[in-house]
Amino acid sequence: MGRFSEDELHTVVSRYEATRAQALTERDEQLRAFHAAGWRPVDLQRVTGYSRETIRQALRPEVRRATNLSRRRMSPQPPADYRPYGDRKPYVVAETLAALHGPTKGMVTLPRHLDWSGR
Repeated sequence: MGRFSEDELHTVVSRYEATRAQALTERDEQLRAFHAAGWRPVDLQRVTGYSRETIRQALRPEVRRATNLSRRRMSPQPPADYRPYGDRKPYVVAETLAALHGPTKGMVTLPRHLDWSGR
């Protein structure tokens, strides 16, 4: 890992996170000031380019806190009714290579819609 230590890396990340949190706080305070001066959320959205949800969370910090809490609580588990792809789209696999039949030479052109990612 060369000339840099883990502590130095942690320092860089911590400084970034602190700066980012401060910038977010300042931005939200400014957006609330504009809103208090008569700017409508839709106008703030149009001018800043921020999403409707970002403006909503900036104007109402309790909404951001609730949203962040619910995101932390969410489990990365699939829903209870989730079924793996193979169970939803059955497929047939030969038990042995000897069970395969068909041409052994030639060119095969596969359709473009096949999913080439994953397993």
